[in-house]
Amino acid sequence: MSSKKISSQAILRNYSRSEKKYYVYAYYSGNDIIPIYVGKGIKDRCLAHLDEFRNEKNLKVYIIKENLTEEEAYKIESACIDLIGVDKLKNKVKGHHSEKHIANQLLVEEELKIDQVPNKSLIIYLSEKALINQDISMMDDLELYDRARYCWSSSRVSGGLNKLNTYKYVFIAFKKHIITVYKNIHWFKAGTTQLFKREKEKIRNNRYEFVGKIDNKLSKKFAGMYYFKESWHFGGGLDVLKE
Repeated sequence: MSSKKISSQAILRNYSRSEKKYYVYAYYSGNDIIPIYVGKGIKDRCLAHLDEFRNEKNLKVYIIKENLTEEEAYKIESACIDLIGVDKLKNKVKGHHSEKHIANQLLVEEELKIDQVPNKSLIIYLSEKALINQDISMMDDLELYDRARYCWSSSRVSGGLNKLNTYKYVFIAFKKHIITVYKNIHWFKAGTTQLFKREKEKIRNNRYEFVGKIDNKLSKKFAGMYYFKESWHFGGGLDVLKE
C-alpha cells in the first residue's frame, strides 16, 4: 500500500476546494512498518492525535488515500483496520461486533431490493451526527440494540403506537447500508423499558422504543446491502420500508 507525507497546510489547501474532501491517514511510530492508528477525516483532522501520541518515538503521519467521499473513506478506513487487526492498533474501539465485523459488510455494494423485503417492515436510520464520537462497527450486540431501539418519533408512521405494533420487522441502517434486522416483539412509549448500555435521555412527546430480537436469517440475508435515502441519512429517523 503506497502512502506519502503531507503537511497540514497542504491538507487545508487541497480539501477546502474539493468535493471529494475526505482522506484516510495513519500514524507510525519509530521504524515500524505497521501503523499504530488509522483514521479518516477532512482538513487537519490527521493532526488531532499528536498530543495523544507525544511519547511515541519518531512519530510520523501519512496520508494513505486522499480525494475521497466520506463513504469511500469510511470503507478504506474499515478495511485497513480489519487487515491490520484492532489488537495491533491504538484506535479507541470497544471490541468486535459478534461473528462478523461490520466493516466487512460495508464493502458489499449489493443494493437492497424492496421486493425481497418482508411485508410489514420498518427501517431505522441511525444518525451520523449522534454517533460522531462512537464507532458503531465495534459495538457489541447489546450496545447496538440499545442504540437502535431508543427513542424514535413515529411521524412517518401514521397511527402512533398501535400502528407501530402492526409491523413485524425493524431494519437498522447506518451510512447507507443495512446493519442488522430485528424481529419486533412490541413497541412501547420511550423510557418505559430497561436500557442495558445506554443512559436514558430526556424524552420528548410521542417518542417510542421497541423490544425485539435479532432475526438471524434476515440479518444474514440483508446485512451489508446498500440502501440510501438522502433525507434520513445524516439526521436519523424511523420510516416505513415496506407495508
